[in-house]
Amino acid sequence: MQSLPYEILQHVASSLLPRYQCRLAITSRFCYRYLYTPLLAWHALKHPIEIPKHKYKQYDGGLLSLIQANKKIVLYESRKTSRLIIFNLTTCRVFYNIWSPMNFGNITSFFRDHADVDIFNGCYRYMHINCITCYIDTKSPLLRLPILIIYKIYSMLDKLHKKRLRHASCCIRWIVN
Repeated sequence: MQSLPYEILQHVASSLLPRYQCRLAITSRFCYRYLYTPLLAWHALKHPIEIPKHKYKQYDGGLLSLIQANKKIVLYESRKTSRLIIFNLTTCRVFYNIWSPMNFGNITSFFRDHADVDIFNGCYRYMHINCITCYIDTKSPLLRLPILIIYKIYSMLDKLHKKRLRHASCCIRWIVN
């Protein structure tokens, strides 16, 4: 880009969309003032490009990596068994070998396995409502108990309290049904 005259760069930039014109202007340090027009300055203020956010946590069984970019949240789980699982938390889909929809069982068991990892704090903006609901429900002290104990407690309740407990949480409904 240093050897190209700015007239050629202006001609190339004129055929690009404003977003890509901004990127070209930013990357061409030497011809920045010729490529970055007032129209592009307005467009950059109107439609800013979001900076990707990345968080990662290491746990006993592997590594969790959360990437939030372009209005999407994707979680990568790398297990020590050399298995990579991809969770798209925006559309509630999971990738083992193929993309498949996540049901409450998958979501709940994932959040129960990683209940002590606070990687999702501040990343709720683009999460699917089912993922947010299950994540908040698994923070409950009752749901941190093993499933067998929850089932025993549920079986000891009378009919009215069983109904109330089922309506209290979607995760409880998944466990007891």
